[in-house]
Amino acid sequence: MKMERNVDAASGLVTITMSGKVTYEGLIQAIRGMLDDPKFRKGANNLWDFRNADSDHLTNSDIQGLAAFIEKYKERRGEGYKVAFVVAHDVNFGLARVYEGYAGRLPFKVMVYRSMEEALSWIRM
Repeated sequence: MKMERNVDAASGLVTITMSGKVTYEGLIQAIRGMLDDPKFRKGANNLWDFRNADSDHLTNSDIQGLAAFIEKYKERRGEGYKVAFVVAHDVNFGLARVYEGYAGRLPFKVMVYRSMEEALSWIRM
């Protein structure tokens, strides 16, 4: 699995690009890295790019664990932000929708897109 993170200084938008075989541990590491990044701002919007990622092996339990991890760090993470997932494969779309359901009780909005342009448009609204 490969992960790249970019924090836009002007908007605060955090873009995380995942490629290769994505693991639960790798996703947790990506979130921790974002929170520890000195450029990260509490409440910053996120754009997760999974277009070149293989998430076929992740389970509902993994996705539920991600939502629980975010809930554990919600004070540090902030609230009122948006999280957009951009995916190319049906499995990734389905997993992102599962996350959307688990994250429904958390203080942010989640949407899943197949187009980077649509995701960015929603993030900027």
